[in-house]
Amino acid sequence: MKETKTVAQSLRHARHDFLNELQLINMYLDLGRQEEAQAIIRSHAEAAMHLSRLSGLKMPMTEEWLLLSKWQHPEFHFRVECLATKGITEKRCGVFGCDGTIRAYRRAEAGSVCRVRRTDPFEK
Repeated sequence: MKETKTVAQSLRHARHDFLNELQLINMYLDLGRQEEAQAIIRSHAEAAMHLSRLSGLKMPMTEEWLLLSKWQHPEFHFRVECLATKGITEKRCGVFGCDGTIRAYRRAEAGSVCRVRRTDPFEK
């Protein structure tokens, strides 16, 4: 059974990944491939927006699992898309709280959508 990562370990992984992406952007710029560099920047800006929306759902355990699973389960490749504009109201959470189940969110207010999509690790 895998041990839970500490905050410091998680931040170390995030910093490592961030520096790798910066090096990739720098490489594309050095090669004069501005479109590829801009595509990476757009992709990260979009991912940051979806993670910000995920944070607004008031489901901290679910959010933590999704954020840390990239490093705790590197064999799974996915991205988070969150189209929700607001979290679940407390009356819809039930006795187990909003983190009790993701299904509670799927029954939440219309127009609120959050999904995890599998991605191909070899896809550019």
